[in-house]
Amino acid sequence: MEYREIIQKVVQALGKPDYLEIGVNEGKSFRPVEAERKIGIDPDFRFDYVNRAKPNEKYYQMTSDEYFASHHDVIDGVAFIDGLHTCAQVMRDVDNVLKTMTPDSVILIDDSSPIFESEAVPAKSINEAALIVGPKFDYSWCGDVWKAVAIIRATATDLHVFTVKGNRGLTFVTRGKPENLLSIPVGEILSADYKYLSDARERILNMKDDAYMEEWLIGKKAAAR
Repeated sequence: MEYREIIQKVVQALGKPDYLEIGVNEGKSFRPVEAERKIGIDPDFRFDYVNRAKPNEKYYQMTSDEYFASHHDVIDGVAFIDGLHTCAQVMRDVDNVLKTMTPDSVILIDDSSPIFESEAVPAKSINEAALIVGPKFDYSWCGDVWKAVAIIRATATDLHVFTVKGNRGLTFVTRGKPENLLSIPVGEILSADYKYLSDARERILNMKDDAYMEEWLIGKKAAAR
């Protein structure tokens, strides 16, 4: 299932007013989402957000770190994290969203399951990743987002985490009891390479099929009534 379709399904299932997106870029996922209140964060928007903003949309041209340092609005709904694709930044984004979101809100983390090794190159930016990979780089960069998901699964005793295929992996994070904790030391995760993920992807990311996700959505709809 296409990841933008999944985002809208989650928004509708929760029946909550808010949608926040970190890493809006050209707005291809942000603008189609239907929600009562939409917050878009990006240090470099790739479209005319000033003149194209709808009444229910607010855009913040800044890094997510800067946003959370100066804005403390409660998020009651869905937060989609698709910003800088580094483990450290994703960990900060998740932590900041958890501090501001209501208990029954949902975090979605994009690009958590890279398909090819070239997509999983650790780098400080997509341009640096392009230099590392060389001419074959197609800008489908996931970085080491997957390591952030693995660390959460290994350390968080109050979060339910699972991943569906989506685009290149879409990870769900909600408050609640985890199905299981990932029994891998954080240091081992941080030093791991792409082969490490590839050899144990299902276990590391708690991969689920669309049927599992649909059942999860039904449960969320029932709870929202």
